[in-house]
Amino acid sequence: MPDAPTDPPAPASLAIAGRYGPPAALPAFLIDSREAARLCGIGKSLFYWLLATERFGPKPLRLGRAVRFSRIEIEQWIAAGAPPRARWEGMRGGRR
Repeated sequence: MPDAPTDPPAPASLAIAGRYGPPAALPAFLIDSREAARLCGIGKSLFYWLLATERFGPKPLRLGRAVRFSRIEIEQWIAAGAPPRARWEGMRGGRR
């Protein structure tokens, strides 16, 4: 008797919840301050100090009571040498 047909393995791009299992972990686009500090390689206290003194370039995004940061903007800010907010906004042309 021939073997029962089996489904071919799903490509990684089709790993969607349901038939092929849980989706692959994707990095969040908006992150909280704890994750932002971790991404910068600093502690939360230093992160909050940089934020309060406007030495942290990316501005926070407020979503109701939640405060989030753009992961992409933080990565770009770090790659640019982590300039203070005023210089960072000038480098970006004031765009968000």
